[in-house]
Amino acid sequence: MSEENVEIVQAFLDASRLRDTDTLMAALDPAIEWLPVHDDPDYRVHHGLEDVAAWLAEWSQVFPDMRWEAERIIDAGHDTVVAIVRALGRGDTTGAEVGTPRYSVAFEVRGGRIVRIDEDDADARKAVELEE
Repeated sequence: MSEENVEIVQAFLDASRLRDTDTLMAALDPAIEWLPVHDDPDYRVHHGLEDVAAWLAEWSQVFPDMRWEAERIIDAGHDTVVAIVRALGRGDTTGAEVGTPRYSVAFEVRGGRIVRIDEDDADARKAVELEE
C-alpha cells in the first residue's frame, strides 16, 4: 500500500508541476483537509474540494503558473507520504519569478486519495531529517 500512496502523491505533484488542475483535484478526497504553511498571510485550513478549488483559483490569479516541484518523495509509513518541494511561479502583475526554499509537506493517503495535506508538519520535517 505504501508504494501505491507514493505513486498517488507523485501523480498529484506531477499534476501541480504541469498545472493540470483536473488531475490534481481528482487526487483529493472530497473531505480533503489542507493546512497551508503558517506563514501564509491569509492562513486558514481548507476543507473539502470546493474550498480547496476556490483557494487554488485565488492563488492562480496572482501566480498563474504557481506549482510545486518535488525534490524527493518519502514513504513515512502509517498512510503518510512526505514530499520535499519548492513552490515556484511567476507573478501575474510583475512577471517576476518567485520561489520558496525547499520544505516538507505531509500527505495522508487513504482509499487511493489524498485526505490531508499539511505544509507545516513537524513529523514531516523529522522524517526528512532522518532520510538525510
